[in-house]
Amino acid sequence: PAQSYITNWAQGGKIDKREIILKTLPKEKITLLKRTAERAAQVLGLNFAGIDIIFSKGLKSAYVLEGNAFPGYEKGFDLMKCLLDSLLK
Repeated sequence: PAQSYITNWAQGGKIDKREIILKTLPKEKITLLKRTAERAAQVLGLNFAGIDIIFSKGLKSAYVLEGNAFPGYEKGFDLMKCLLDSLLK
């Protein structure tokens, strides 16, 4: 339907690159995204996760759509480097 929204990439939804999101959102909204994702991963008992989040109209609130223990990755994402960096912290 013309008035529906598709949030699932596999069903034709749009995924914006991280760089685009980070350039267009105010810093406090990026902080809200990070805190929301970290809290969702913690609640789900996941040390490494992909958390799908949407904002409410006007960017007032962030809502978790789902958490993935085996998320899809952007092309060029270096999983081993990310895991190693996480272990070395």
